[in-house]
Amino acid sequence: MLVLALSAALLAIQPKPMGSPAMDVLSAPDTISTCLRAHQGLADRRMECVGQFAEACMTYREGGQTTVGMMQCSMEEAEAWDAQLNQAYQVLRNRYQGQAAHDAIQEAQQAWISFRDSDCAYLASVYEGGSIARIIHAGCMLDKTGHRALELIEQTDLPD
Repeated sequence: MLVLALSAALLAIQPKPMGSPAMDVLSAPDTISTCLRAHQGLADRRMECVGQFAEACMTYREGGQTTVGMMQCSMEEAEAWDAQLNQAYQVLRNRYQGQAAHDAIQEAQQAWISFRDSDCAYLASVYEGGSIARIIHAGCMLDKTGHRALELIEQTDLPD
């Protein structure tokens, strides 16, 4: 909802010719940052941020409702969440330099990446041969990466 409201507000400021896609106004990283700021200190509400950009992208971007469009929208957001995840991961690694947690977070992250990739491949394989398989895979990567990013972000919010 927040993304839709922000998109509408920005479109009002920067009018576009009829028929042009509205999704070039906000990027996935901008959408995520805006949502996380809006839910600052509300960890349970931050989960609402995962999928907001992709949903708006699929709805408002020209071609967003095609197989390729849905995959692109999901992967754009997944990449933005991956950047958030990597930033939080580096904060945690630096925080725990010289402690057991330093190596433990690295091991946990490697195991999580393996799990995410395997689980998403499994979920997509159920639809093997159909175009929906690629959409399922992209959506899974988005969901799992977004949720893991939020887990790590929450850990960075904890006192040292």
